[in-house]
Amino acid sequence: MSTRASAVIRETRPGLPGAWCELVAELHSLAGQSKEAASCVLEAGRRAPRQGALETATSSLRKARELAELHNDSDQLAAIDDALITALGLAGNYAPAGHGRLIQHPTSVPAARSGRWPGPDLQPETSL
Repeated sequence: MSTRASAVIRETRPGLPGAWCELVAELHSLAGQSKEAASCVLEAGRRAPRQGALETATSSLRKARELAELHNDSDQLAAIDDALITALGLAGNYAPAGHGRLIQHPTSVPAARSGRWPGPDLQPETSL
């Protein structure tokens, strides 16, 4: 029944706006479909910062990670970790994020990869 309900909601609410995304995630979870549930929770977690809900974003993304760990999809886990690192950075939480990764300002990772830093005050220090 949960699977059918999630399908009907997806048909009638394209893109799963607002709370529909979280409802479909819950339905997938009840049906034992952890990968689909994790995808919906990931999307909800990505949307939350746009509404200023940083705590909601981080808790949603942690839940998405728990769901994704049930089926051990490395691509999905990486996408969740990237979104979680960004959300934690936006929330000002620069503590270890778990899973051996440190939180950095969201612009620092792409800047470091490209070698282009956003401004002179953000240049990396070369001496210790």
